[in-house]
Amino acid sequence: VRPPGVHYDFRVTGSKWALFQDVVWSLSERLRLQQSARVERLEFDYNNRSLNGNTRGDGTSCGFGGCLYNRPADREDVYHDLSGRVGLEYDLTDNAMIYGVASSGFRPPQVNELYRLQRGQNVAQLDTERIVALEVGARLPGLEIAVFADQARNVIFRDAAGLNVSDGRTTAKGVELSAFREFGRHALELSLTYAEHRYDFSGGATGGEFIDDGDMVDTAPRWLGNARWRYAPTERLESELELILQGEHYINADNTAAYGGHELLNWRLRYALSSETTLFLRVHNLTDAEYAERADYAAFDPRRYRYFPGLPRHAFIGVSHAW
Repeated sequence: VRPPGVHYDFRVTGSKWALFQDVVWSLSERLRLQQSARVERLEFDYNNRSLNGNTRGDGTSCGFGGCLYNRPADREDVYHDLSGRVGLEYDLTDNAMIYGVASSGFRPPQVNELYRLQRGQNVAQLDTERIVALEVGARLPGLEIAVFADQARNVIFRDAAGLNVSDGRTTAKGVELSAFREFGRHALELSLTYAEHRYDFSGGATGGEFIDDGDMVDTAPRWLGNARWRYAPTERLESELELILQGEHYINADNTAAYGGHELLNWRLRYALSSETTLFLRVHNLTDAEYAERADYAAFDPRRYRYFPGLPRHAFIGVSHAW
């Protein structure tokens, strides 16, 4: 079903135009109303440069029900989409404010989702993914916090039959926190997010998996974080230690297999030889931790857990000069 030779050979010409506006009204000395909108037209002109269907490149059948892939015939696809935002901002003081915003967004299908099809699907009738979101928050000196919730529909995925469909729905809710503090020659910066991303439908997915309404979205950690400590003992020398956190998360739609997450430590050192010339040193993965950039799970693979491993400890040394 995966013969040698040409599987896909196509060319897509895309064109896009959009109109957008962004307006801010001062309702009072402290209160502002923000409103924006965007309308967009996207067109794909797809030209198949090989044989139509799921044959080999020479037109012969693959057997066993045909080749795994399918090449659609020439076609055009056009998408018209609209997004917008409306929000209020209120100044508590000259450097502190609270806000609330409601917004909508969209993502048209990608070229590979439309035209790299599997057998049994001659045309992928995909709608634009759409999202509606609410967010409230506060920006204070050295601290920002936001609480959000969103709902996405027409989410594109590959179903149990291996077809590209846009029948999925997801929901998300969470909180984001950012903090910054300077004291003397030290500076501390923290970014932390806790969010729950869940499926909002039930149905079969590729690989024999089944999505239940309320399941956690695979590959979406609850916790994400970043912390930095900068120290400048002199005006020429600066050191930065960075901790990156990726929390535990499921790696299959069934929510039966998980990746435990990881913590990475990076170190950066900068020394200014002059106002024009700077030496720098960057050490990534300082503790030489074993971790995965991405992980997934294949129920029918004997190895099942599959990892895309991150790099071991590695360093960069360089110099920059401004003329």
